[in-house]
Amino acid sequence: MENFITHPAHSITRSSQGYFSDTTGLWVNGTTSTIIADLCIQPTGKERLLLPELVREKQSITIYSNIELLSTSDASKIKGDILTYKSNDYQVYFTTDYFNGNYDIKYFQSIAVLMDKSNSYA
Repeated sequence: MENFITHPAHSITRSSQGYFSDTTGLWVNGTTSTIIADLCIQPTGKERLLLPELVREKQSITIYSNIELLSTSDASKIKGDILTYKSNDYQVYFTTDYFNGNYDIKYFQSIAVLMDKSNSYA
């Protein structure tokens, strides 16, 4: 990743969307895959306001990367990517892309929230 200050490679867990089985009518969870990526991880500042109201008070981190991380969507039941950082799991809730035309650099900014141990949503 040129012109991008990063921490060593991190492991990201991505889940495919689940579905209702045509034969049984039951919910089938999607499969998971692991992505290794170089990330720049920072404390979350005012960007916290981009999170849903009940989520923004939880511990969060801001992630800068050259790959797009998938965000959580309650409406479409999409489970956001999960990043393990300093022995804690963080789920991505917000992602946007940026392009710096002066330096021809495209990158993504994501906000991930510390997950509760009890369920998949923070």
